[in-house]
Amino acid sequence: MDFNIVLICTVFLGALALIINFFRNKAVDKLVEQNKNTPQLFLQKAVDNKLRTIQHALRQTITDDIGDDPEITKINNFRLALGQELNALKESYKEKRITLRAYDHKLSVILQKLNQNVIY
Repeated sequence: MDFNIVLICTVFLGALALIINFFRNKAVDKLVEQNKNTPQLFLQKAVDNKLRTIQHALRQTITDDIGDDPEITKINNFRLALGQELNALKESYKEKRITLRAYDHKLSVILQKLNQNVIY
């Protein structure tokens, strides 16, 4: 008789645990579904770091007298072009024409161009 009570209590607790687990998983799935469109925190942080690096490099001034040095003129023109490209990219992202992932990729491309052609 005592064994039956223990067995019934065990089955009841097991069923209760399964029901609670089912509703908890349902709540987690609902939360994940609601937050699917929010930008990922780490990707946003990476974008912020790349943007800060690019802006810092573009703000660097060349202390040498420009004069007739074609290399310095080339670097300055390249910086101006990258600055315009960066401004257009920022506007596209602000207007939500591109996703955060695409924005991150295009910032990486600009950063690679900057590292290849401009010494800062």
